[in-house]
Amino acid sequence: MVADGRFDHKITFLLDERIRKDILALQQDELFWRLAEQYFDIPEIVERSSFDFLKPQFLVFQALGIEDLTEERIRGLLSEAQLLYRQLLRGERVQDLRQAALVALVLREWGIRSDWRDVLNSLSVHVAEAWETVLACLYAMKQSPQELFDAVVSLRSRCAAVWGIHLFVLYQMDAKVLSNVIKTRSLVEQLMWLRQLVAKGHRGLAIQLAAEIVDEHWTEWNALRQNAVFQNSMQWQHVAELCILAERPALALEFFIRAGNLLKSQQAEMNLRQAGFWLEKRDRTQALEAVREALQLMPELADGCELESLFEEKTASSTEELKRRFEHWQDCYRKWQQLPGLMLCVDWTSQWKDWLTVLLQNGLLVEAQACARVLLAQDALSSEVYEQVGRLFEQQGDLKDAIACQQAALAAEPSLATRRRLADLLEAAGEWHAALAEREEVYQWSGVVDGQDAAALARCALRAGNAERTWNVCQRWLEVRRDDGLANGLAGMALARLGKLDEALHCLELATNVMPKRVDFWLERAEVLKQQGATEQAADVLRFALSVLPDEIALQLALGRVEWVAGQYTDALPVLKQVWQSGDIDPELAIVLADVQNHLGLKDEALQTIQQARCMYPRHPELAARHAESLAFMGDMAGALAAFAVAVEAEDAQVEWLRSYVRCALVDGGQIEQTEQVLDALQRLLHEMPSDFEGRFLLGKLLLQQNELQNAYAVFSQLVDDPALIGSPFAGEVWHELGRTALMLNLADAAVMAFQEATQLLPKNQRLLRELAEAYEVAGMDQEAVQLARQVCTDVDDVEKAVWFARLLLRVGDADGAVAVWERIAADIGSDIGLLLEMANALQKANRVQQAWEIVQRICLDGVSPDLLRRMAALCYALGQTERAFDCLSRSFRQQSKPLGLQALELAYLCGAMKQWGEALPFVEIVLRQEIPMMDAWVWAADVLAIAGRWQAALKVLEQALALTTQNSVLEQIDESDAGLAQQLFVFSDCLGVERADVLFRLARLTALQGNYRKALEFALSGVQLRPENMMLRYLAAELAAAQAQMQLAMKLVEPALELEDTLPLEQQGLTVACLTLCGELALREGDVTLAEQCLQKGRRYGNESARLLALKSRLYARQGKFWMANDVFDLAIVLAKKNGENKPLLGENWLSLRALLHDWSERTFFVWLGEALLDLQRWKEAFQFLDKATERCEACAGVWLVYLIAAVRVEETRWLYDNVHLDGRLPVVSIEVALKKLSGTSVEEVQKWIMRAKVVFEPIGWLEEFSVKQAKDFEDAQAAFAAWLKSKNWQRAAEEVSAFTEDAWARLMVGFCQAMMGEVSGFIVVQEAARALPFQPLVQGILAGVAERCEEWSVALDAVHKALQLWPGQAEWYAWAAKLAKQLGRTEDVLSYWEQAIQLAPQSIEYKLAYAAVCRSTGRLTLAIRILREAVALSPDHFVVWFDFALAYQQNGDWSSALTCAERVCMLAPDSVDGLILAGQISLQMGRLDDAFRYASDAIRYNPNSKQGLMLLVDVWTQRGQPLEALNVLEASGLYRQEEELGRRRASLVAIVQGKEAGFWAYRQVSLDFPESVSALIDVVRALIDLGQLDEAMRTAQQVLRLDPARTDMLLFLGRSFRQRGQLDQAVHFFSEAVLRAPQALEAQLELGQTYQQQRQYGLALEAFERAMQIAPQDYRAFHLAGLAKRDAKDYPGAEAMLRRAVQLAPGEVGIRRQLAAVIALNMVQTVREVES
Repeated sequence: MVADGRFDHKITFLLDERIRKDILALQQDELFWRLAEQYFDIPEIVERSSFDFLKPQFLVFQALGIEDLTEERIRGLLSEAQLLYRQLLRGERVQDLRQAALVALVLREWGIRSDWRDVLNSLSVHVAEAWETVLACLYAMKQSPQELFDAVVSLRSRCAAVWGIHLFVLYQMDAKVLSNVIKTRSLVEQLMWLRQLVAKGHRGLAIQLAAEIVDEHWTEWNALRQNAVFQNSMQWQHVAELCILAERPALALEFFIRAGNLLKSQQAEMNLRQAGFWLEKRDRTQALEAVREALQLMPELADGCELESLFEEKTASSTEELKRRFEHWQDCYRKWQQLPGLMLCVDWTSQWKDWLTVLLQNGLLVEAQACARVLLAQDALSSEVYEQVGRLFEQQGDLKDAIACQQAALAAEPSLATRRRLADLLEAAGEWHAALAEREEVYQWSGVVDGQDAAALARCALRAGNAERTWNVCQRWLEVRRDDGLANGLAGMALARLGKLDEALHCLELATNVMPKRVDFWLERAEVLKQQGATEQAADVLRFALSVLPDEIALQLALGRVEWVAGQYTDALPVLKQVWQSGDIDPELAIVLADVQNHLGLKDEALQTIQQARCMYPRHPELAARHAESLAFMGDMAGALAAFAVAVEAEDAQVEWLRSYVRCALVDGGQIEQTEQVLDALQRLLHEMPSDFEGRFLLGKLLLQQNELQNAYAVFSQLVDDPALIGSPFAGEVWHELGRTALMLNLADAAVMAFQEATQLLPKNQRLLRELAEAYEVAGMDQEAVQLARQVCTDVDDVEKAVWFARLLLRVGDADGAVAVWERIAADIGSDIGLLLEMANALQKANRVQQAWEIVQRICLDGVSPDLLRRMAALCYALGQTERAFDCLSRSFRQQSKPLGLQALELAYLCGAMKQWGEALPFVEIVLRQEIPMMDAWVWAADVLAIAGRWQAALKVLEQALALTTQNSVLEQIDESDAGLAQQLFVFSDCLGVERADVLFRLARLTALQGNYRKALEFALSGVQLRPENMMLRYLAAELAAAQAQMQLAMKLVEPALELEDTLPLEQQGLTVACLTLCGELALREGDVTLAEQCLQKGRRYGNESARLLALKSRLYARQGKFWMANDVFDLAIVLAKKNGENKPLLGENWLSLRALLHDWSERTFFVWLGEALLDLQRWKEAFQFLDKATERCEACAGVWLVYLIAAVRVEETRWLYDNVHLDGRLPVVSIEVALKKLSGTSVEEVQKWIMRAKVVFEPIGWLEEFSVKQAKDFEDAQAAFAAWLKSKNWQRAAEEVSAFTEDAWARLMVGFCQAMMGEVSGFIVVQEAARALPFQPLVQGILAGVAERCEEWSVALDAVHKALQLWPGQAEWYAWAAKLAKQLGRTEDVLSYWEQAIQLAPQSIEYKLAYAAVCRSTGRLTLAIRILREAVALSPDHFVVWFDFALAYQQNGDWSSALTCAERVCMLAPDSVDGLILAGQISLQMGRLDDAFRYASDAIRYNPNSKQGLMLLVDVWTQRGQPLEALNVLEASGLYRQEEELGRRRASLVAIVQGKEAGFWAYRQVSLDFPESVSALIDVVRALIDLGQLDEAMRTAQQVLRLDPARTDMLLFLGRSFRQRGQLDQAVHFFSEAVLRAPQALEAQLELGQTYQQQRQYGLALEAFERAMQIAPQDYRAFHLAGLAKRDAKDYPGAEAMLRRAVQLAPGEVGIRRQLAAVIALNMVQTVREVES
């Protein structure tokens, strides 16, 4: 730049680094640089330090001569700009920067109205460099140029690289931007971009980016380089070029070599293909030469592959040598498979076939089998070889492959022998049905009905279970050979299976007579006799058979079984023993033999028989069952149980086995080792026999043993109600077990009743009587208990019974009686310390304290067990001897091997009782270390710590207590026998002074204030469990539960507030109202409006309507559809909330810490309940403003986020409603991402449900299938899936989701909506019914309107919209909708009224003004239309659609000049608008400005060569110019006349004008062929044929028209006239009648029909037609004229005269009618005279 001498030395110092970069950038665009150079010669510009003229933006605006892009300035430049744009499209280049900037203006206007990608895609078809400068100018004009750059880089062509690099260089973008763009491209595109960057002078940056790409992809390329499968040589060339750009020459060379090697590999593969070709030709020499050439190119192919083995002869000197060579060839083949080129080149099937032949010839069957498997997989053998291979497989025992070979052989060469062999193989494999199909084929093919094929078919059918087919075959056989033994035998077998026993017996008798050696026939004959009940005859037959075949075991066994069945055990035994001793041990034989032995009393022999059989068949179920029965009989229950376990494993196990197994398992009443197996057997038993009494009794016992008391009780209860109980041997046991179960469940009355029933059945059962007495005691029937106990204890010497009696007396409160019993047996007690303590305890209960203390004092404490010491301590404490109690416990404590927390607690209690708190601390510490799982211990320990001043430790203890069990006692840790004393021991807890609920409440309050709501909720819930009546606890727990999103739990906590009395103390009323309000809010979340209303009414009774309660009230009004009232109440709630701040605590002055907590919660939930209220009011956007604030305040509260998520889901679930009632813009767009993140760690079921619903609604793809509404409890749960299916427009699935809840009117509405969307008429009816059930829901009315509109029930739709507007009167969209519906009904005035109201509500809506103007235009109110459109233009002067409608209005009004002005404005605003150009052309044509019309038409076709209207306009221009040939040329040049029917028909008309009628006919004919379904095209053919005089062909074509459209009256009339002209009057009548039927108001049809009837002399019918014509057109004379002529011909002259007179009146100028009238008058007169004379 400096060297050319154009710059003064004064400014050279300014050329610093910054300016140098600007200059270098501009030099990359010649037109930018050319303008910039001019400014260097202007000193006053150069002397500025800013050098703005070096900025592309500055140069662009300077070139245009403007300062900014205002609409006024742009309009002044657009005409010139559009001309330059068209020149550029034709391939010309811009000459300077101004021209480039002007073209950029056109693109800018285009891009504003469409996507920039579409703009750039349209330019990408041109030379990329031609648009570089234009796009650079466009970049300078955009307010957000990044959008243009993003659109450029989104292209996938060379243009992207050229334009992207040009913008990058010229505007000096950040290198990171370019790096990100290039790295996302493919390898080829990366090279393109980098080359372009080098071309623009940025080689250094290109090298840097290339190096980064190489480094980033090196691992991937290295892996591909080592991958033999990757064979893309071009890819490696591109990688090498990239390495060169990155200045990595060594790496580039390596990749170039890799690409070259791949090319050599491909050449080697071609040589291998040639080798394969020569092998097929058996030219081994040429094949070997081709292989060698391949090896020269790729020597590594030969490494270890031994390719020469392919060309060796498959022979050897010995079998072993041949075997070795085949194995070697197999190894080579596995290596050759790694060479894909080789595998494609060689005919491997031939190779394997050769080997198979050689191997079979040499008897190498195993090797041949391996070879055959390969060929079988390739399906490459002949029929003969397939059979040979199949036999080979059969010999090896491989029936599956043998069958496959035989099937292949049959497919290759079908024959009877092949099919017979296939059937044999299938039978051998047990595939009887498949074998039967083959036997059928053989039988049909052979045509022989009495041969082996028939026998084989009959036998196979029998085995396949098709006895009917066997009988059919044998019938045909016996028709040919009636005495054939085989046919009769098979027929007998078939008949037996068909139940035709007499016929079967006859055939079998013939068979055994003819073929006495056939054992199966004898056996079948005997079996038939057995089935007939002739057992003795069956035995005789078998004996006779044995005389013929004495050694046949099967006959012997059958005879033994027959005698066994007949009960002839003595006769059966020797026969069966003979079979048994033959060694043919069969399970069934063993069972029969053992049964016979048992019946004969040979139990040991029977057991031995079964055991011997089980040794051979250990898993045989019936054998196992018989074995188990024998063992049980012998008393071996363990062995029996094991054997029964085997028997019941069988799927078809007999019911008795199952019952015996369970009975055996429960025999001892102890624990069952195999519980699952026993339960399974019992379930199977009850499945087979649900009413089996013993089975159900056993089930109850099993459940009782497993401690499943409730289930056991249910079973026993059912049994005692079962009629089968009467007379059952188990009746007493059932009642007994029911009583035991009831007693264990503390159902004392039921236990008493059951035991009483049991004692009647089992009166001597002493255990039962004692249990009844205990039941009396539990039931409070002490007198009965004592009375019965006395009966049981009649034996005074029985100490055990006396002790039981004394204990019972003490339990029922008869301490004196208990003492009396103890005193009676005192001498027998001796020194038993346990019994002495019980006696002392009884004395203490009887207030004989001194005697009790004396007994205790006599007991020496040395050597006493710890448990007895603890019991003594309890007794001493009860006697007031605390120090002695402490001594006893201390001794017990010291005897333990390690300190016990329980005893430490007891000692701490005693210290507390003695007020020795200091001595209690060590024991408390032991308690805490031992972590006793008892809440009382921790609470009491905490109190001790507190009393000792250790408050922090006390708080810690209280917090740790919640991790322990919640039991109130430690009875589970104490022996059952000591439970009573232990209960006494813990009377120490009266020293505690604080209830557990109070401690939990205190902890809940403390932790809640610290912000740990989860832990606080745990405390509060525990307190509620203990004190469910405490509403303070309940409210606190409910708020905490709601904060943790546990809404159902919160509801359960506050619901009891509904049960409180209406009159409460003042201090409780506020708390109750708070509980009721919260309950109502939670009920509404669940959709329970009834419960919410109850809460509201209950809360209002206390006279304390808080703002929150008012908000609840407004929500209920909204749910009822009373939106006006709901909004009024809500506004009142807002006022009250602002006035009071909702800050006053709900409670009085008690429990200040709780008051503070409630105050905090009121503040936090303020925006939540207000937001929910706004949601019900459907003020969606306001609602989410409140909910956003709520989430900001309570960011850590899952409950608040759940409310937000629920609201978002409901919005999305409701969106379909708004979308379908023209209110799609009313709902906010809500994001749930943060809510899902906040709730992700919450495992509450309700939260997970809503999360899933949210995912289904917002992301239906991927989540919808997982969402199952089959588990939905109500319609609410199904809405998510419904909304999601609606999004995908799957109406069927959407309807299915809610169809189960159609008791809900909303569900019915949705189902009906979906049905309507699927085109079902019933959907409309369903929606109507649902809308009647929801009369106050405006959206429901909107849905009804939409469905009605879809069903074209316009009136219903309009009424629905009108009702919706009454509920929501401010919806402009609905007024617009109503206008459209009123238009369908033709109610023009209503249409205009609705549009006026819509515009009043939305005065800025261009859409409404355009629609209103369109209605005005269509109704002729053009002045009003023009006024409305003028307002629309004022609102949006650049809206080209407005100008388009404006032009149409002026055109209709006849103001052509104004219309053309508006149309030209459309063309300026939308230069590519084809419709605008066509409209301007049409107006120009109407004005006679043919040149302008031609120009507009040409432009329209240039923008859219396929524009039908544009072509029609151009044709009209040429036609008006009188140049139809040019018009024809235009259509033919476009080629669209073969695609567009209208263009084709227009071309045909032009052909007729230019080339004559005949050419026109063929053109019309071609159109009809191109559009075979077009009626109009065929009608054109008919008319063309009429013009040519080809009436026959015209009539045939007209009939084709009628087949397509039977209602075409013109064709019916044409055919009728044509047939009438030919005299075929019946045909004419047919077509005229059809025309009248199709168009009853068609005058011509009636007239033509009447004239035809007149020609047939059917004057009556003719007159009927003429009369209909008169009614259609009473002012048309023709009907009266023709009627007059008909009456004349019918000799009705007066009538004819009247008709003709009327015709003359209507057509006074018709002379012919006057003449006919005169003639009729004359005839009438003559007739009158004749009548007078006669």
